Amino acid sequence: MTLTQTAQAFRTFVKVFAVLIVAVIAIRGGTLMFEIFFPPEPPEPPAPVFDAKFGALPVLNITTSLAQYADNYSGRLDLLQSSLPTTPEVAYVYPVLKAPYGFLSEDRAKEVADAFGLFGDPYKLSAIESVWRGPNQTLTVNDQTLNFFYQYRYNLDPSVFVNGTYTSAQQVIIAAQELRESYNIFGGYADDLGVLQPKIYLVKYQNQTLQPATDFSDVTAVRVDFIRNRITYALGGQSTRTYDFVSPNYVGSVAYVLMGTKDLTTPQPLEVSHTLWRYNASEGGTYPVLSSVKAWEMLQAQPQKYTVYVGNLSLGPLDRNTSIPTISTLTVKTVTFSYYNPKNEMDYIQPVWVFKGKAGLNVGGELDWVAYVPAIDTAYVDTSTITPTATPPPAF
Repeated sequence: MTLTQTAQAFRTFVKVFAVLIVAVIAIRGGTLMFEIFFPPEPPEPPAPVFDAKFGALPVLNITTSLAQYADNYSGRLDLLQSSLPTTPEVAYVYPVLKAPYGFLSEDRAKEVADAFGLFGDPYKLSAIESVWRGPNQTLTVNDQTLNFFYQYRYNLDPSVFVNGTYTSAQQVIIAAQELRESYNIFGGYADDLGVLQPKIYLVKYQNQTLQPATDFSDVTAVRVDFIRNRITYALGGQSTRTYDFVSPNYVGSVAYVLMGTKDLTTPQPLEVSHTLWRYNASEGGTYPVLSSVKAWEMLQAQPQKYTVYVGNLSLGPLDRNTSIPTISTLTVKTVTFSYYNPKNEMDYIQPVWVFKGKAGLNVGGELDWVAYVPAIDTAYVDTSTITPTATPPPAF
């Protein structure tokens, strides 16, 4: 090959190589642009698995409201989000830890009574439930769980209501904490009540009844509700999620103190409710969750079976509407997934779908409305267990 031919072959090679490089760059650039404008759908994360560790679960015993529904009532969704929630598909269920009843059980109950200045032998309501009574006082203690309810008959001693005792939210929180410490009311049994900020309700005693107060200038008592820690976990390839506890009738907690005053410095407990069902997160079992769409269908078909609250949420636990409203329309604003914090003893901590919105009344006007639908797939629930009956909301 001559020098001229060699040079010509080299130039041809360079041109072909350059064309190939340009082609590769063009193809790669086109691919990148296509992926930008038409991104591939990400692969679906693996579906979380469940173990149904405890077999068929008992029916969740929900405390329902006494609300009635008109024969031609209608319900609709008007959600803040675009649609009903699609997750979770699987959730944890936790067994309630139950202390064995033994010869020390009644001694522990007496320690609770001693903290309230109630001594002597109690009246036995049952094998594991004791009642102490004193001047204007009643204390009921479950000897096994140490859940209890204390009540001071303030209607016989209105001197416990003194204006000017409580003047700020911070002072109220401190007073509630000091009350807990001085009476050893909760102690180690409140192991998941101490993280979240308690909720405060301002109260005034007027016309021999407790009523909501609008500001501290009217306050003669305060109610402090202790909030259970949220439940947090991740399943399968899903991200970690956190879920709240909800109380039986949505407003108020089953663990709270209502405080008046003995004088201008010493809180006087008027009501103390301590209900705490302890569980071990490491002992939970996973169960498939009823879809929110199916839960909504069940709610529409039998709304009275799942309604837990109809009233004025702005009044909090002081909402004591004793009438039985008849509902003609429902408008659901939010649907969330939560865990039910029962008032009565149950074997498991279970989740619920929480529907919240407005109830239109047959006489006109509307009220706040909340319903709970048990969230565990009904195929894993023992429906032969007794279903709940309607009961009025707990007294303040």
